[in-house]
Amino acid sequence: QKCVVVCPEKALTMVEVYESYFEMPEPKLVLDSCTGCGACARACPADAIYMLEMPGTEKVLKDGKKGKPKKRAVFVLEKCVGCGRCFKACKFEAIEMPGVQM
Repeated sequence: QKCVVVCPEKALTMVEVYESYFEMPEPKLVLDSCTGCGACARACPADAIYMLEMPGTEKVLKDGKKGKPKKRAVFVLEKCVGCGRCFKACKFEAIEMPGVQM
């Protein structure tokens, strides 16, 4: 159903399938590897990833002002279609997805 919604060409239709027939892979964030670059969020066709600012991570700049806080990816699994685009877009191996290969 999720793929039908996000398909830009409207080329997909729903058919009845038993839920246990297949499982959609769910992305998992590897916190220590995430740089907050946002490549995964930009690659997601379902808008299932957003970047969250991490309070207290601001660096002090040379002029004494605070810089921007670091960000990290947050997955909205209810929106995820399991396509693996986020996994492929991440150059830092910060996303794990069972069954999806580079």
